[in-house]
Amino acid sequence: TAVLTFDDLLTSVYAPFDPSRAQDESFDCEQIKKEIATAYPLALVDEFQDTDSVQYGIFRALYGEGSVVYVGDPKQAIYAFRGADIFSYLEAVQDVEDRKYTLAENRRSDPGVVQAVNMLFSRRKPPFIIEGIDMVPVIPHHQQSRTTFDASMEVIFLDKEQIGRAHV
Repeated sequence: TAVLTFDDLLTSVYAPFDPSRAQDESFDCEQIKKEIATAYPLALVDEFQDTDSVQYGIFRALYGEGSVVYVGDPKQAIYAFRGADIFSYLEAVQDVEDRKYTLAENRRSDPGVVQAVNMLFSRRKPPFIIEGIDMVPVIPHHQQSRTTFDASMEVIFLDKEQIGRAHV
């Protein structure tokens, strides 16, 4: 009995659509796409920033550029330990072209946190090392703090010597 991991399942689903592999004639890719599109005419992929290239390849093969909505935060796509792949995210951004929308209002965080994040990431142009991830300042939905913390965010800058001695 074989044990399949989550990654094995994804690779198996993607295999018939993978353009880098020789196509298995026993799969009718167009029929597979048609059946999935009939059963699921619209796909909503939440937390898209955690998507890797195999997962994105599946979505793109099944839905192309239509009938799919990706919801994600590029600033979170850097977390590879969660399976995120910033380059898959950036490829999707290119694929959707002018159908990209940005939320202008943060409904989760207190106003001090929103202001601190806006300030932190607005200090450097461009704000991130990888081109294509923009920093769009947002406004807070909540006007009053809902927490009892004194500081919204504390940032400590270390020089190279301090980094070598720092324990995380």
